[in-house]
Amino acid sequence: MVAVSLDGNRKMYRFNRQGAVECLYFEGTFIAKDTDVEGFVQRIRDKVKPAPGHPSCGKSNFKAGREATRKSEARLDEEGMMTSVCRHCILFSGLNMFRGEIFAYPLYLQQDLGKEHKIEFVCTDVMLMHAKGHSTKCEVEWSGRNQEGAGLTVGEEVEAVNSYLSRVATTTKYMSKARRTDMITIHARGWNLRKKQNLHRYLSQRYVKTKKRTDEMDKDIQNLQTKLQTTEEGMKQWVKEVEEWAASSPKSTNCQDQQGLQRVMEGLALKIKQRKIELYRTIDNNKDRKPKRDIIAKNKRKLEEAIAVYNNLVPDTEAVDTADAVLSQDFPIWPWDSASTVPLETKKMAFDKVMLLSRLREEDGILIRDEEPLPLPDRIFQSCAKRDPAD
Repeated sequence: MVAVSLDGNRKMYRFNRQGAVECLYFEGTFIAKDTDVEGFVQRIRDKVKPAPGHPSCGKSNFKAGREATRKSEARLDEEGMMTSVCRHCILFSGLNMFRGEIFAYPLYLQQDLGKEHKIEFVCTDVMLMHAKGHSTKCEVEWSGRNQEGAGLTVGEEVEAVNSYLSRVATTTKYMSKARRTDMITIHARGWNLRKKQNLHRYLSQRYVKTKKRTDEMDKDIQNLQTKLQTTEEGMKQWVKEVEEWAASSPKSTNCQDQQGLQRVMEGLALKIKQRKIELYRTIDNNKDRKPKRDIIAKNKRKLEEAIAVYNNLVPDTEAVDTADAVLSQDFPIWPWDSASTVPLETKKMAFDKVMLLSRLREEDGILIRDEEPLPLPDRIFQSCAKRDPAD
């Protein structure tokens, strides 16, 4: 199995209900037992000292990635549910969340799945924020498209399942614990059954589209080589240079290293230009554009700070122009560049195309392998077949 996606759904909550304790028909079939999950979480807390605040990556914080959090004071029992699905949106397992999306929950699902399946990638929601939500450095290093062997695995396949389960939650939030567990398990079985029946058609269509995209991207790269007057080896060298640039870029602009500041300024200028292009290409209303404009303005202030720090370290003859002057150029010319230097924007464009072509070719082989019998979560089918809730 190539990849499994894990994510939480806060819409799958349930209100507290008082009454007789009912027995479960499908205890532990799809949704893990609460006692097992709580015991695992406690073992993690005993071995790992929780860090206060939110986990950080650079200067970014994640509210959804806390190591420890208090239980909600609302009139809720379960605060949501975390599920795991394969790259074809087939449900494997889930658990009830009682303290938000803490790191211990995906760890439990990961070790539970590792006992039954051979998994190459585990995609969590917090990890995927590196793809487009962070700096160019993070995107190059951690984006799913740049991970060797991932194919076209999006990593957000669980969102398709959440859109279905969220509709189920409109009624299960008023049920008792036992009835909610049984109802969600039955719906998960129905979802998997429909996916299993249509899987052959889905894989065939995806294979045809992948072959078509591979041919188109191959021609696109050849045209780019002709336009830039380079060769295949030259583009591979650019890919290597972009990876080295990302690996050597510092996390903060408050450093006194000239070369580090140079890479920071190059990355900020490139990210701002990319966000400006995406502003009208992917967003169709002004309400959604405002947060993106705020991010662009924030990155521009960071660029101005980096330029000010760098200009204090170098002579006036090697100083960088203002941020507005740098961003007004299609391909900024930096003082440390020579006449033969290829702009970072050009290298990044070639890097993206080469990475996409590599993932398309990997996807071709993955789909051929997936046409063999998949290790579907048969325990859901078997447990549901053993006992009918109507009995």
